[in-house]
Parts: sequence; structure tokens; C-alpha cells
Amino acid sequence: MLSVCCVADIFAYIAAAAAVHELGHLIVLRSLGGRVTKISFQAMGLKIDYRGNGMSYGAEAAAAAGGLIAGAALTGIACLLGRAFRWEGWYMLGGASAVLTVFNMLPSSAMDGGRIISMLMRRTAELEKAELICTFLDGITSLTVMALGLAIWMYTGTNPTLFAAGVWLFANFVLSKLSIRYKITQ
Repeated sequence: MLSVCCVADIFAYIAAAAAVHELGHLIVLRSLGGRVTKISFQAMGLKIDYRGNGMSYGAEAAAAAGGLIAGAALTGIACLLGRAFRWEGWYMLGGASAVLTVFNMLPSSAMDGGRIISMLMRRTAELEKAELICTFLDGITSLTVMALGLAIWMYTGTNPTLFAAGVWLFANFVLSKLSIRYKITQ
């Protein structure tokens, strides 16, 4: 069983990795002329609202990729520092950053990967076709994460975290589709 001190340390590494991830988004947004209008806490992280002054789909995809690039860089740097200084804290930070970065690569509308795919699809395909493909990917991704999480939870008998993340992704998927339908009918 993990001690309270160890759990607090893990949360500190996750918070530091998340801060670097979000900073990556902010740096790219600013470099592309975006202006942050609001930052709010959501169930799975921060939400950055911005005004893009006519940002292209490619620029919006780049802004979404900024967090992934910052997270990947932090993973590599932290692991190199861990090796150089032989302190496990650097490896913990690198591991937390790696997990957050990989999870954010998922092709779900709630994650950076889904945002990137959506923006690139809108740039290259008809809007209706892009929305259909992104909706399909969103649903499949959330159900796959939920099923994999449930299988791991049932097999190990512990840690339902991945299952909970899948439920959150699926809820986000359903709620976003209901929100779109509600806006259309008004």
C-alpha cells in the first residue's frame, strides 16, 4: 500500500507534468497570435479558451500539438537528468509526463490527439465528412479505453483508473453530441 507521502509525491509529479503540458499550449498559442481569454479547471485537466484572430485549422492543430511536444520534451529531459543525477524523482516526473502525453494523444475530442485530427480533417476534407470521421474515432476510442480499463480492473482486481478514464471519455463523447443536437434544434 502506498503511503500518504508517496501519494502526495505522485500528485506533485503529475501536477508538474500537467503544468509543462499546458505551458506548451500557451507558448504555441501566443506565437501564433492567439490570446487566452479564460483558463478553467475541468475534470481531466485545464481548459484554455482563446481568441485566435482567424487562426487556420493548421494553426489550431499546432496549438493542440504544443502540449504534446512540451510533454515529450519534459519526458526526455527528466529521464536524462535522472540518469545523470541518479535521483528517482526525475524518473517519476518523466514517467508522469510520458503517461499524460500518451493519453493526450488519444483520438478523442476531449484530448489533444482528437483536436489535432479534427483540425487536420477539417482542413483537408468536407466539413460533414470530417465531423463523421471524428465522431466515429471519438466513440471507438472511448469504448476501447473503457473496455481495456474494465478488463485490466477485472484481471488485477485493483486500480480502476483506466476504466474511469474511459467512462469520462465516453461521457464527454455523449454530452458533446447531445450539445450539438441541442444547438441545431434551437
